Amino acid sequence: MTQYDSKTVEINKSRVEIFSNLENMKALEEFKDKIPQEYREKINFGEDFISFELPSFSTNVVLRLVAKNQDSLKFNIEDLPIPAKFQINLSEKSAETTSLSTSISADIPFFMKPMISGKIQPALDKLAETFSKVL
Repeated sequence: MTQYDSKTVEINKSRVEIFSNLENMKALEEFKDKIPQEYREKINFGEDFISFELPSFSTNVVLRLVAKNQDSLKFNIEDLPIPAKFQINLSEKSAETTSLSTSISADIPFFMKPMISGKIQPALDKLAETFSKVL
């Protein structure tokens, strides 16, 4: 599997507060109005999943929560033609500041890496930035 890591963003909230916002995916629906307009209508929240359209791959995907602790949330990515996993990492910098990063591990066939890799990194960075604004 190839791993891609986002840039790290800082959020002016405690790790405990951010984790409690993330651990129930359905609760994230209250932040939907902070998501960029072009994605807002194509995203759905459940207790243990988020589903959304992935326009660069012309498909809908599901991030299903499979493991969580105070430092990370791990998801299986469903409905992609390749096996993939997604992770949100939290690191407390101070009582009121938390670093957040995201990563994807995917089993990308060698011949597809040049076409896909250039799309994954910017998407991860944008996702981390979105979390910093939404949470």
